[in-house]
Amino acid sequence: MDSLGADRRQSNRAALIKAAVALFESSGVDDTTLEQVAARARLHVQTLYRHFPSKKDLTAAINQDYFDRFQAEMEQRGPELDTLTLWRDWIDRSCSEVTRGGRSVIASACASSGRRLRCG
Repeated sequence: MDSLGADRRQSNRAALIKAAVALFESSGVDDTTLEQVAARARLHVQTLYRHFPSKKDLTAAINQDYFDRFQAEMEQRGPELDTLTLWRDWIDRSCSEVTRGGRSVIASACASSGRRLRCG
């Protein structure tokens, strides 16, 4: 049963992050409420607060998700792919991904959390 609970928590967390990214893209970080994120993820707002006590924590989780994906690619790369090429390709793909529709989700999330990020 504990494994099922852990799977559900992970699934809820992923749904909340996905919902936040979509809303941040369409409305911006500052104009999106945590209640809207929970509703978009079809979860109760208390579920959101258990995972992310504040919007700053949620934006930090989005940033961490991108960094975790990069780390996984680094660990899975073959010997024929050098680090610089992997890094350059990652930056190109990430910038394209986060600037869909002209709005940078990661840059907005970084600004909300006091971090700086430049793409382009």
